[in-house]
Amino acid sequence: MSWNESQIEALRKINYANARRAMAAQAQQPGLLNAAKRQATNDVAALFQIPLRVAGLPNVKVIATFK
Repeated sequence: MSWNESQIEALRKINYANARRAMAAQAQQPGLLNAAKRQATNDVAALFQIPLRVAGLPNVKVIATFK
């Protein structure tokens, strides 16, 4: 059995749509969301702490929150 270009394109579109739905569902899992939020909070805090420490404030503590 061989496939023509329109059949291949139709399958590609279906596969892309299915993969997109699966990725969106996986990305919304609470564990993954919590890990991403925690990592983002740590990264933002570090981005502010580093220049403040270089500027001579070694004991600075930055608290980042997201709403």
